[in-house]
Amino acid sequence: MKTPHSPTIVGSGIIVLLAVLVAVGCKNDSPERLKEEGYLERNPVGVPVEAKLVRHSAGHSGSPLSPDSWFAPDNITFRPTNAGRVWVVDEQNATVAFRGKMKSGDRLVVAPKANDILLNQATVYHRRLPSEHGFLIYFAKAPAAPATTTASQ
Repeated sequence: MKTPHSPTIVGSGIIVLLAVLVAVGCKNDSPERLKEEGYLERNPVGVPVEAKLVRHSAGHSGSPLSPDSWFAPDNITFRPTNAGRVWVVDEQNATVAFRGKMKSGDRLVVAPKANDILLNQATVYHRRLPSEHGFLIYFAKAPAAPATTTASQ
């Protein structure tokens, strides 16, 4: 006779619990989802058409039982190779959380758990950044400076 706490019943319970946790924590974070939501076809309001999507951080479940909250990267980082302008967009409500200028080699860090956006380790934005929302970083290169010529006489 098996008791309610036999290894078979406990083992089956653990497997069912793990399956539920994985199902709750799984999200479709592929480029297909971004396309379905229109982020690959057009930029959000406030982001010019010349800006290109350069980074995407999918939102993570706020549940402590979700594997997303255990293993997901905390920050997204962007370092441009050219000077230009940057926009950080809250993916869930499609609003611009931050916009600014960057130089080649600058380092932008979006840190939702700290509620900060950092540019070269200096805080440039400190408001609520819900980690369950996900964030998009758009970048537009600065226009090339016109070539200067000297007139010869």
